[in-house]
Amino acid sequence: MMLKLRVITPLCVLFVLQVFSDEASQPKLCCASLCDQVDFGYAGICCGHEYCDCDSGSDIPLVCPTDELFCDAIGDCVHIFGQQCSEAEYCCAAEKPTTTMTTTTKTTTTTTKPDTSYAVLITGGYNSPRDTAELYQPSSSVSCSLPQLPDLRYYHTVESSGLLCGGYYTRDTCLQWSPDTGAWDLQLTLDVKRDDHVSWTPGTEVGTYLMGGSYSGSERTTTLIKPDGSQEPGFDLKYDTDQACAIPDKDTGTIIITGGRYTPHTVSVYSVEGWQQDLPPLNTGRRYHACSSYWSGERRVFMVTGGYTGSDRLDSTETFTSDEDSWTTTGAKLPQPMSGLRAANIDDRILIFGGRDGRVYDDILEYNPNEDSMVVVGHLTQARGYHAVSVVQAQDFSVWCQ
Repeated sequence: MMLKLRVITPLCVLFVLQVFSDEASQPKLCCASLCDQVDFGYAGICCGHEYCDCDSGSDIPLVCPTDELFCDAIGDCVHIFGQQCSEAEYCCAAEKPTTTMTTTTKTTTTTTKPDTSYAVLITGGYNSPRDTAELYQPSSSVSCSLPQLPDLRYYHTVESSGLLCGGYYTRDTCLQWSPDTGAWDLQLTLDVKRDDHVSWTPGTEVGTYLMGGSYSGSERTTTLIKPDGSQEPGFDLKYDTDQACAIPDKDTGTIIITGGRYTPHTVSVYSVEGWQQDLPPLNTGRRYHACSSYWSGERRVFMVTGGYTGSDRLDSTETFTSDEDSWTTTGAKLPQPMSGLRAANIDDRILIFGGRDGRVYDDILEYNPNEDSMVVVGHLTQARGYHAVSVVQAQDFSVWCQ
């Protein structure tokens, strides 16, 4: 994140309001002054309701939603989940940048605006309240609880559409999140029961595939849940597939399934037509692991981390690109060997959520490929393992944060 410091020339007179009361009103921002020495980005006063779009050239300030305040550390409006926000208490739960104000001049900090349209949805989990859900917004490092699930869920999947399917106690049902009501509604009863499966949505016009599972009859089958809520049998799988981890590849319209109980070293590529090929095997066979992908230069890199061998939990990480003939075991290690952890790529950041090694963890880790390291960047509202995660449109969930 690049911070820009600049002194605002006194084209407009700004008055300091230290305490916001019912009687006090905040003066309109002078965008010409705030943006005078900045080429791009958004500018405003921390904990104020107004901010300026310096890219637009407009002198008319924008206004945050009523339940949000402007955070100058990230250049965006953020939800303040029950926290007080003042000049003395930084609104983004981070170290406040140095800011000085007088009646004629002001020094402030601005940044380019991050992508806050997306967040990570986390649902259920083993050894945690299994009927809970939460939302994590990396742009502000804020987690919040969402409305409760109607049943207990773990070993399940959840997609960006809010479609949540299967699970140990709920093998035959799918729930659908409703942004309008803030409720998880029963979507359908599955023809094929599934848990320990993976899911894939190749396109909203196609629907979502539920793939494999540990329940008898599901291991080599897929179910396509169509956009209209109906279901039909999908393509067959080449191998028994359960306790695996799947990485969607939007560049090729395929899904890469890594590891699993019966295929711990196997890495297979599927399209909507079925099995396409096997990639080089994992160096260490694993199941109940986390996986994702990211861009490095012009190459997409696939990664797996953690998991279970059948006798031991793992802390190791492996990566692979299409121009290599084998997976590389990197130097990045989890803080402890864990299984039942989950990963997601949001804004090209690889975030890893929860996991267990006998105890269950609430850590949110970030895998940094440049430094080949794992760093704790946040915490879940509660410890989770064998849960489900997906990147979602923040606006569909954040209004229901509790």
